[in-house]
Amino acid sequence: MIYLYDQFGNKIDITDYKYLDRGRCGEVYKKDEELLKLYYYDCKYRFIIGKKIFNMIKEINSPNIVELKDYYYKKNTHFHPEIDAYTMNYIHRGNISLLTSSQEYIYKVLDQLLDVARTLSEKNICIFDAKNSNIIFNKRGAKIIDVDLFRFFKLLSKDTIYKRNVYEVYQYLSSKLEHDIKKDNNNEQYHKVKRLIKKECHVIDNNY
Repeated sequence: MIYLYDQFGNKIDITDYKYLDRGRCGEVYKKDEELLKLYYYDCKYRFIIGKKIFNMIKEINSPNIVELKDYYYKKNTHFHPEIDAYTMNYIHRGNISLLTSSQEYIYKVLDQLLDVARTLSEKNICIFDAKNSNIIFNKRGAKIIDVDLFRFFKLLSKDTIYKRNVYEVYQYLSSKLEHDIKKDNNNEQYHKVKRLIKKECHVIDNNY
């Protein structure tokens, strides 16, 4: 039995949530169009989003970052800033390949993700864990769906964070390309899209 509490110590009823999936840091449950993400205790301090950054992401309300709904605490740690669980909008995963997409679509997702990089850097938030499983691509474009490893760095300049975030955007898209090439096997288009992404993200690589 799972027991969750709100920030006031009141028990939260989660009996309507149905088990959906399990990952390295916790389990995911679904109710209607919301997901509930619960953290394993032994992963709590490695893969968990803090209250400060959680609230900052909620305030940003970017259309290209998953919408965070609420946060809950275990009663005995209820005065600590770590979050044991949170709910977010349920996002149906898209299956759009960058290798079969128009150049217009690729520029669209680049603009969206670079805007996220800029917006987060203004709040001193760094993107981490940039990989294909943490982002979706559908008709609306790109959306980051896992923010567990986003981190707040007060002492870094916004320009430094922005440059780092842009590189993480490049890593997101590179991860996506590596995933797509396994399905589409279009090497010519792969290198063409890779060069475009590198150019827009200002990544220097002598191979491209």
